[in-house]
Amino acid sequence: MSLYGASVEYGLHCLLYLADPPEGVRPSSRDLAEFQGVSPAYIAKLFTQLEKAGLVRRAAWPGDVRGVVAALTDAGRQRLAQAAPGHVAAVRGLLIDVMTPEQLSAVADGLGEVARRLGATTED
Repeated sequence: MSLYGASVEYGLHCLLYLADPPEGVRPSSRDLAEFQGVSPAYIAKLFTQLEKAGLVRRAAWPGDVRGVVAALTDAGRQRLAQAAPGHVAAVRGLLIDVMTPEQLSAVADGLGEVARRLGATTED
C-alpha cells in the first residue's frame, strides 16, 4: 500500500526537480519525464494539472519560440516547503527507522555501487 498515489509522488518529484535543477539545465517536461523514468505524455498531463494548481508555469525557451521551459512558481515553492517535513517523516518512518545501522550501511553501499556504475559522482 502506498502512502500517496502515483500522481502525487510524481508531482512532488517534479516540484523537487524544478526547485533545484542540475546546473546549466533549463528543465522541460521531457527532462522531468527522464528524471522519473516515465513517458513524456504522462508528465505533460501531470504538468498541466500542476500548472492549473498554480505550482508550476511554462516559459518560452530563450531563442526558440517552439521550446518550453518548466519553472516552479512562488506558490509551488511554498507548497513544497509545506510538504517536505511530512514527506521526510514518511520516508524516515517507512524506510530508515525500520533498519538497523548495519542494514542502512548495506543499502548505502549498494546504492553507491549503482551510482558508480551509472557514472554519477558523489556530489550528485
